[in-house]
Amino acid sequence: MMKDDCEKCKFHCRHKDWFSYGEIRFCRTQMIFLIEHILELGEGSWPASPDGSSYVDLPIRSRQFNQEAYFTKPTEMVAEVMSRLNRTEDGPVLMEEIHSGLCERHLLGREARKALNYVSGWRRKTLSYQAWDKQRKCHQPVLDNQPKI
Repeated sequence: MMKDDCEKCKFHCRHKDWFSYGEIRFCRTQMIFLIEHILELGEGSWPASPDGSSYVDLPIRSRQFNQEAYFTKPTEMVAEVMSRLNRTEDGPVLMEEIHSGLCERHLLGREARKALNYVSGWRRKTLSYQAWDKQRKCHQPVLDNQPKI
């Protein structure tokens, strides 16, 4: 694994600001991206790449049809993110901080970072938010941005 790889999904997530549907592994950086664009995803469209498209030719017509509607993948992502956030007490705090412009993990407050840690990961947590928080406190405390005096 390279130094800049994400510890969970093994992509170069830390320095990216856009992800395709196939890259989503629900790591912390990708969860911030999904929460940032949750309104656009809810409307049924994936956020446009800031680099633009590399396609310059007209699409080739074929007789192959898509098996699903264009809006299914974005709405599936919204449903997954919202179901994860609804299991936390601090989900609204996380959404509020991300939508206010605090998109870096180190800028998030304590409750928002705790909620981000809970909702991140390939699978949903089997423990409830309260049980996870109690179990997590025994192993590693969440550090505040402010040094203690």
